[in-house]
Amino acid sequence: MESPIIDISPEMLLFQAINIFILFLILRRFLYQPLTNLMHNRTQEIEQGLEEAKKNRERAQQLQEEYDSEIQKARREAREIIEKASRQKDEIIKEGKEETQKQTEKMLNEAKKEIEIERERAFEALRQDIVFFSVNIAERIIAKEIDPEAQKEMVNRYLEEVGRE
Repeated sequence: MESPIIDISPEMLLFQAINIFILFLILRRFLYQPLTNLMHNRTQEIEQGLEEAKKNRERAQQLQEEYDSEIQKARREAREIIEKASRQKDEIIKEGKEETQKQTEKMLNEAKKEIEIERERAFEALRQDIVFFSVNIAERIIAKEIDPEAQKEMVNRYLEEVGRE
């Protein structure tokens, strides 16, 4: 009989099984556990990195919200300052107009008073002139008997003299 190409005996089979088991233990001890530990550590590092990235993202979002809030606050304050300056400008202009109006009214009142005083002086001077001319006319009338034609001529001359002055 011919011998088979592969002769499997029970001892050989047992020996092969023990060799495979020892190889399994060696591989498990020196390859699988360090590889498992390495993968576990790497997984933890990745998870920590993701967690840190999440925290950083949340912090960045919080900072962005704070920044936006501060920008809005600054804009509101700037708007309030501009409005306040505008109100102050309007008040200053109004006060200037009121002051100018008061000064104008004061000047007008003073001018009216001065005009009234000058008018009174002019009337007084006119009264004095009228008195003077009346006395002159009376002297002339008394000094000369006048007929109606002479009286008319004297009045006309008097009116011309008053008109010239």
